[in-house]
Amino acid sequence: MINDRIIIVGGRTKARTLAQSLIGQGHSVTVINAVAEDCRRLASVDGLNIIHGDGTKPYVLDEAGAGEADVIIAMSPRDEDNLIACQLGKKMFGVEKTVAIVGSPDKVAFFRRLGIDHPVCAVQAVTKIIEQQAFLEEMKGMVSFEDGRVNIVELVMDEACPTVRKKLRDIVLPDSVIIGALLRGSITIIPRGETRLLPGDKLIILSAGGREIEAVRILRGVRADE
Repeated sequence: MINDRIIIVGGRTKARTLAQSLIGQGHSVTVINAVAEDCRRLASVDGLNIIHGDGTKPYVLDEAGAGEADVIIAMSPRDEDNLIACQLGKKMFGVEKTVAIVGSPDKVAFFRRLGIDHPVCAVQAVTKIIEQQAFLEEMKGMVSFEDGRVNIVELVMDEACPTVRKKLRDIVLPDSVIIGALLRGSITIIPRGETRLLPGDKLIILSAGGREIEAVRILRGVRADE
């Protein structure tokens, strides 16, 4: 049985991972992406509807079925595009729940005042460092749906982690987990496959389907029985 009808705007590889997880939970998912090559890559996801276009345009949202959507998740790298997509969904199409990724903690309250239900800033998603023996209690859900949950957690890498100095492409994480951002001192990095993890890096991990525990264990080298 289909649960929610969800539209994801932008997001590139992050949208792919999120879409796969949501489809696996029984949701109907449509991704809007303005880059043709990204659309071709997304085409390999079974059950995913893909619209090639600009998610800030009303006619594109209409084509994607925004009038029947329950949720819009805007994940583009431009905060203003995420704001516009969510506002159009809310005001023009009556979408009940809107989620927008924002790049700065200062914008969260502003987005809420403009009617966005869930503005999510990766930098402030988790304020406590996950400790090796207590990280289960530290993980907090940020975006929830009827039968599933998207969690955002922060993990600080230290010298003892077996994945330190490895490239992301060499680390096998669960399918429903992505590293959305990497905080290195005062610098925010959008990680790619060639990004190498260094001691002190703060990883902002997005997980659907409750796989964040497994991901943290892999990154920190903690066995399941510990």
